[in-house]
Amino acid sequence: MQSLNFDELAEAIYDELATILPPLANNPDVFGFAIFVPEDAGAVCFNYTYGNESKMTARAGTMDALDQRYSPIEWIPTLPAFKNSNRVLKSLVEQFKQISQDLSGNKLYKVHGEFITGCARATLLAMKRHKEEGTFGTIWYRVLAMTDDEDPILVEAFKTLNDGRARKEAAILYK
Repeated sequence: MQSLNFDELAEAIYDELATILPPLANNPDVFGFAIFVPEDAGAVCFNYTYGNESKMTARAGTMDALDQRYSPIEWIPTLPAFKNSNRVLKSLVEQFKQISQDLSGNKLYKVHGEFITGCARATLLAMKRHKEEGTFGTIWYRVLAMTDDEDPILVEAFKTLNDGRARKEAAILYK
């Protein structure tokens, strides 16, 4: 969205990840990390989850094992930890409501989609910076999560944040 600035959101997420990631990044049992991105302008909350090797119970080589490892919804849920990011998001939602109050139909749908993409892109940028800085440590699978698993930003995030094993094994889920 042209009139909303998501830079403050990206910075807030980046700052909070600097606190969240270190204990996870140094735990050899943690292999995956995902941030659930709000998919509705009324959902004012970021959340994260992480995957543990010790929780993988499905037989290796099966679709169940692929799903269990690479679907963040299967991992350990966390309580919202992005206090400042959620405050910034709430402010953006209020701005979005002002911008969209007179819109309807396809125009509203389009602008709402741009808002969600802006939130997701801010999250991706924060995660990308941490990947480049090595903050993820031994966490080798990093993604954004949404219930709309066909959103193009998810593929972009997967390709931006992953390489090696994650890229090879999970590529089938991100086409």
